[in-house]
Amino acid sequence: MIAVFTALFAGCEDPTDGSDGTDGTGGSGTGGGTEMTEVDESKFTCLKTLEGHSDYVISVAYNHDGSRIASASGDGSVRIWDANTGETIRTLSGVSEGVSSVAYSPDGNRIICGFDDNTIRIWDANTGAECNQILSGHSDYVNSVVYNQDGSRIVSASGDGTLKIWNANTGECLQTLTGHTDEVSSAVYNHDGSCIVSGSGDGTLKIWNANSGECIQTFAGHSDRVNSVYCSPSYNGIFSVSDDGMLKVWLGYDDEAFKTFDVCSSGVSSVVFDPTTNLIFCGCYDSTVKIYRLDREVCQKTLEGHSRDVLSIALSPDGKYLVSGSGDKTIKIWGKK
Repeated sequence: MIAVFTALFAGCEDPTDGSDGTDGTGGSGTGGGTEMTEVDESKFTCLKTLEGHSDYVISVAYNHDGSRIASASGDGSVRIWDANTGETIRTLSGVSEGVSSVAYSPDGNRIICGFDDNTIRIWDANTGAECNQILSGHSDYVNSVVYNQDGSRIVSASGDGTLKIWNANTGECLQTLTGHTDEVSSAVYNHDGSCIVSGSGDGTLKIWNANSGECIQTFAGHSDRVNSVYCSPSYNGIFSVSDDGMLKVWLGYDDEAFKTFDVCSSGVSSVVFDPTTNLIFCGCYDSTVKIYRLDREVCQKTLEGHSRDVLSIALSPDGKYLVSGSGDKTIKIWGKK
């Protein structure tokens, strides 16, 4: 357990204290050795608005090379979009109402969705045909689904208060992780797939050994439901956002949050981080996306354009674009003109 825990947070020195010889804005100080890119966040603007869904867009995801966007909606459909043109490429077949989460496999060939009927289903991303694979075992709705880095495992988070780890090829449930006292709203793998991080309606985050299923640590700092957790591939901290309106950054050697940002009194639905620019993006229930820098606790820019709650955001693999899904039925692609 100690070895796995150490691996999760290896290099997690304070990324903003300048003790690594940088000016405190990034470089090797991010803990992942990522080269920093200077970016003017004030130039972020809406580049495209994607229309086609007839109800709220609850989940969005980029594929492995950023050429495609998948979206899941309350209208009961999952659409695949061309990220460059904004045109709908296809709508997945066999999707019924109640889809709550969408994610691509690491190679971009499959799309996985979680449903309100307690199941997880997998599609061929290239043809839109259902792969005839339905993963059953949860006793309540599935809030979140994600692949590990090599695509061999899937983790799901459910309203039944559990997480499940699945064999992505056979659909077999390998483990059920228990410990949260309320629904599990979000789950992600860490940068090397050795651990899983979950966020829950009980206001806590938990870190789990992805092999043994053992709970390694619990972070209790939010005062309300944790809506989303995020682990960057090259930064070893954990990001969490909550109905309490706060964004917190956690490092593994301390039970207290490393940083806390007061983002939005209406609550925050989703979070992503770009380690090449030190920018943190937060989707908010006040219909905006707010941009922060890891080393500055003041909002650097607010992206306005949606007319209802921002429910989900995703960052393109190259970090140049952000996609958001909203209660206003639209998807927006943001970037620099």
